[in-house]
Amino acid sequence: GMKVRLAFAVAAFMEPEILLVDEVLAVGDATFQTKCIGKMSEVSRQGRTIIFVSHNMAAIENLCDRVILLESGKVKLDTDSQSAISQYIQGLAHTSNTDDLANIVRVSGYLPIIQRVEFTNEQGQPVSTVQSGGALKVFIHYKHSEILKDPYFGLNFETLLGIKVFQVQTRLQKGHLPDLAPSGIIECNIPHLPLLPGTYFVSAGCGSQAKQLDFIERGCQLQVMEFDVFGTGRLPRPKKALIFVDAEWEVIKGMEPSKG
Repeated sequence: GMKVRLAFAVAAFMEPEILLVDEVLAVGDATFQTKCIGKMSEVSRQGRTIIFVSHNMAAIENLCDRVILLESGKVKLDTDSQSAISQYIQGLAHTSNTDDLANIVRVSGYLPIIQRVEFTNEQGQPVSTVQSGGALKVFIHYKHSEILKDPYFGLNFETLLGIKVFQVQTRLQKGHLPDLAPSGIIECNIPHLPLLPGTYFVSAGCGSQAKQLDFIERGCQLQVMEFDVFGTGRLPRPKKALIFVDAEWEVIKGMEPSKG
């Protein structure tokens, strides 16, 4: 990560006519990423060319006028950012509609422990769609060759543009789990899903004794439907928020006195 930071700083300082940036936003903290985006925007305004390689759809949407979509090393599309992002997302959605997670190729070092992720409603009925604010239960089916000691399981929810929305994990909400049998099912209950209407990807992972054993990025897809959560007929606009938060409002001062 530090090497990438240094390389970007040197490249930007040299003021080249063409700046080639390859996945620089994949490292560093939020401050560094913000500085990178700001510097690339500045370079672009100066009339210089930036070739930006990334899987971060939000950054591509904000920075790029022209996008080339590659698939298996070949150019699949050469068009504007909106069209390319839409095509890319459609491809991800197609590959993510599967319950058979055991056969998905893992990143080097990970084991195919998570076999299946199942979504159900409050009544235990399998679903692929849930209402904003509705109850969601997630069942993680796992299988390993040995006992899982000091285990943990987690789920990440993100938008189609790759923006991380929230994470739930056993260590965060429950704390320590007992040692588990080599195979079983872990249940995660989300009483009020805080997501706005739209399509979301869900990644699943697990580990043992502070070591990550398995992680399936964007292995599942969840559709969230609009629902009158607050009883006002309104929800935040997608461009204004990623989630909704309940709040109570009261007028303390400012009410006109009643006329008697």
